[in-house]
Amino acid sequence: MYGGQFDIEGLSSDRVATAFEVKFLAQREVLFELNRASFSNPTSGSLGVYSPIDYLLFRLYEAARQLQNSHAKRIAVAIVSDYDVSYRIPLSESWVDWTNPKFLKRDSEIQVFLAAQYEKNPDLDAELKSFITGLSEIWILRYQGSFELRREHRIQLS
Repeated sequence: MYGGQFDIEGLSSDRVATAFEVKFLAQREVLFELNRASFSNPTSGSLGVYSPIDYLLFRLYEAARQLQNSHAKRIAVAIVSDYDVSYRIPLSESWVDWTNPKFLKRDSEIQVFLAAQYEKNPDLDAELKSFITGLSEIWILRYQGSFELRREHRIQLS
């Protein structure tokens, strides 16, 4: 869905406007993105324990940034294909404080990726907090194959 201001815009029956920005995080794409950032030290087909949640946080930041000018209710949606392996524990055990989101920065592959992001944007930490806490909600959906999605987490922010 390219070209529109947001991925999805809707109007509920009670006239509440909502804008959605959707990010898809398949395990292969996350590995590719983190390996691309670190050609000298590529991962071996698996990620550290903390890298997926940091990458998820970064992609939610991107979604929140895209939604920042909307006057509607703003919802960032992350669709993940490897929920049980990479996201169930960190999200269920609240590894992220959604009122003050911060990168964990504990695995080498994510440190290399984030270093490149900080080079582009030295204010990334402040923007991360500002944009994410400015969302109405975050939805984490599990991709179950055959176009089937299941909402695993609904994080209400404002």
